[in-house]
Amino acid sequence: MPGEYRTGRWGLPSFRGVRSRACDSDRGAGDPPGGETFFLNRYNVDFGTRKEQDKRDTYRIVAGVQGTFNDDWHYEVSANYGHFKSNNIEKNDLLLHDADGNPAGFALAIDAVRDPNTGQIVCRVNSTDLAQDPLGTANDAPAFVPINVFGFGAPSQAAGAFSNTTSHLYSKASQTDIVGFMSGDTSGFFNLPGGPVGFSLGAEYRRETAHQIADPVSASGGTFFNAFPEFDPPSFSVKEIFRS
Repeated sequence: MPGEYRTGRWGLPSFRGVRSRACDSDRGAGDPPGGETFFLNRYNVDFGTRKEQDKRDTYRIVAGVQGTFNDDWHYEVSANYGHFKSNNIEKNDLLLHDADGNPAGFALAIDAVRDPNTGQIVCRVNSTDLAQDPLGTANDAPAFVPINVFGFGAPSQAAGAFSNTTSHLYSKASQTDIVGFMSGDTSGFFNLPGGPVGFSLGAEYRRETAHQIADPVSASGGTFFNAFPEFDPPSFSVKEIFRS
């Protein structure tokens, strides 16, 4: 049944196939003649349940010092670094093509034919008939397994494993913050009629980064997972001085 995969209404998998003229003898009055197309929608729960697993790691390092000098002057300096990373794992994700756009996984498994030289149903790329596979042995892939989509439970475990893959979405973010200030008054060397002059002076530096990228196949749109573009904004930093 040569065919193709696409997304149908409500996101359901839709298959377009071609009826063999060999089936014309079994065709009912309302059925289309051989060679015309038909559509099949199905929930692929029997391919293996899609599972999502999220791994997240966050750590933070904080350090600081504080003290006094000149009897009544006070200072504080602190540094804070935080880092987050995650891996969004999608298991049993339907594989349609590789990172270069070449058919793979389910797209090859659904393109099944009966090899006239062996009588076996095989993926088209493994057919020994040059009319079915003009490239012959040049594109043979013995690991490819044809899949039967007619009926719940029809897909074999091997075909389901070949049709699915595991997708990843990697994310990370970090922040560095360094701040220091000093406060006191001028009582040790200068006083106004109303008393010494108090002051507080400080500075802060902050830098943030972020990045997100999917595995190459998912990023290319080769799976049922979303085609995530790489998110790679430039890092930014802030410097400021404050006083009172």
